[in-house]
Amino acid sequence: MLAKSAREITVGEVVRFFDGVLAPIGCVSVNHPTPCSQETVCRFRGLLLDIRNTTAALMDRTTLADLKPVTSGALRETAERGFGDGGGI
Repeated sequence: MLAKSAREITVGEVVRFFDGVLAPIGCVSVNHPTPCSQETVCRFRGLLLDIRNTTAALMDRTTLADLKPVTSGALRETAERGFGDGGGI
């Protein structure tokens, strides 16, 4: 993977290489699906599948060259943007 230029490597490829999946939970994973006994009645599955698909689309179209350089200003901007209510995932 390092033999490619930054314009040829997507963020999705990097995340999949290190973490294996983009899905927030196993039942909506494309590459490593985990069956769940609640799939047919789960009210969250559709939403989590949409989150997985939106995340994958964004990461798969963003290359390493597209990422902003890490500077103190960029870090501050990201920190100020926050997580909405301040909570994590």
